[in-house]
Amino acid sequence: MFTEDDEDQLFALEVNSVSVVLIHRALKQYYEQWPGGDPWEQAEIKTLKDYFYSLMLEVTIGLTSDD
Repeated sequence: MFTEDDEDQLFALEVNSVSVVLIHRALKQYYEQWPGGDPWEQAEIKTLKDYFYSLMLEVTIGLTSDD
């Protein structure tokens, strides 16, 4: 579906803290229930999951970009 060549397209998103938690939960569940397929895609999902986990930790301890 996706390839490494698709990595050159960048998008900016603004999400609130609730969305960060929900996106992390969805990524975690998808990663844990990985149906198989391209290992590169699975690695990208893990990277996103880990990134949203770090954002979730920031939300939890109250860090913002203004600190």
